[in-house]
Amino acid sequence: MLTIILTSLLTSFVFIFILMTVFHGRSLIYIARFEEKSKIFLPPNSKNVLRNGISIRLLRMVFKLLNENYPEEEILKKIFEKISSVYKASGWSFLLTPENKEWSFYVWCKKYDKFELEKLARELNEKKPDNLKKILDTKKIYALQNVHKFSRWVDSEKLSAKISTWIGIPIVFKNSVMGILNIDWSHRKRLNSFHLSLAEVLATELSNIVTHVLHIKQLILDANLDILTETLNRRALENFKNIAGQSAVLFIDLNDFKKINDKYGHELGDKTLKIIAERLKRVIKKEDLIFRYGGDEFVVILKDIDDEEIIKSIVTRIKKIIEIPITIDMSSFRVSAAIGYVLNSKTTSIKELIDLADKKMYMDKRQR
Repeated sequence: MLTIILTSLLTSFVFIFILMTVFHGRSLIYIARFEEKSKIFLPPNSKNVLRNGISIRLLRMVFKLLNENYPEEEILKKIFEKISSVYKASGWSFLLTPENKEWSFYVWCKKYDKFELEKLARELNEKKPDNLKKILDTKKIYALQNVHKFSRWVDSEKLSAKISTWIGIPIVFKNSVMGILNIDWSHRKRLNSFHLSLAEVLATELSNIVTHVLHIKQLILDANLDILTETLNRRALENFKNIAGQSAVLFIDLNDFKKINDKYGHELGDKTLKIIAERLKRVIKKEDLIFRYGGDEFVVILKDIDDEEIIKSIVTRIKKIIEIPITIDMSSFRVSAAIGYVLNSKTTSIKELIDLADKKMYMDKRQR
């Protein structure tokens, strides 16, 4: 009798073990991919295994990188690279989609570096293709098994030649989609329920990390801040109806910057713009203002200044600090700038001052 009971219990245990393995095995595989040396055991109740397992590993990864003093942009890149590897995807990109400012790609995989993503972001913001609109409206993930059968796939940069299957994962804050993580496959990928379940979990966990751990939320929510350079943006400049009192407006254009993007890639170009913005901050006073006017153009407003000789000296210092050699990822190069300025001695519209400074900048460029 005892033998029969033990045999029955053993059979039941094996049956339960098999059931758990069948239903939760794939979830555990996905979790294991987040850590090469992770040890996964089948729990007695694994209803939330996927969510809890990934949440713990993502947070552990973030805090490890923070402790190693990685900048938050690099932390996001490493997280998204890990997610892409978990999915065994071909590429990824993170598109910021704030409601009250321009869209922009914040980080992306190396293989997309040759595409003009800034141009694509503007087009996506303008046309709002159905796949992205669905995410914005529902705040939920969306997937396309075959992007070639999707009529509203905006593709000015010919990315469809590189992408066949796509998943969009929203980053949500206060019921608004602040960004979309795009996971791409260059081959036709058969998406199953586990791929989609993983995406749903990531949508929640990434939203928590981006909005509560990293400071990117402030960059996105501040309508007057340029996300890339963390200077003021063009919208903020347009809010300056008039400039009262003694002040000067500088219009700065980086010479031949397109050649840097073409030679080294747009990721390095973006890093260069951030370096230039930081250098500008070191030259001017704290109360002065820096605006990113366009792709490689900046406008600086110098306050409480009426001496043209001082303005000329500031312009000279700006040119010199911009021309200091830049080294990024083992690539070294120089950047130069053409600068035009105008002194405001009375209340004048900001648009008029910028137009005048812009014309003087072109005069300076022709004198190179």
